[in-house]
Amino acid sequence: MAFYWHNASTKEGKHLFAPTLCTWEALLESKRRKLQVFDFEGVWDERYPKLNQGWKGFTRFKEGFC
Repeated sequence: MAFYWHNASTKEGKHLFAPTLCTWEALLESKRRKLQVFDFEGVWDERYPKLNQGWKGFTRFKEGFC
């Protein structure tokens, strides 16, 4: 099992989609190691709309890999 824990970059890195590339490479490495689960950890839950609203952006990011 692999875990997505944290990903960040500078403004330039965001412009170049560096966090996306790093996450993609982590997924590929997990697959190479024959890991069966890549756990993206927490996401925003629409059942609780007022809780953790700041998570909407990275939830959308994470869902883009599904």
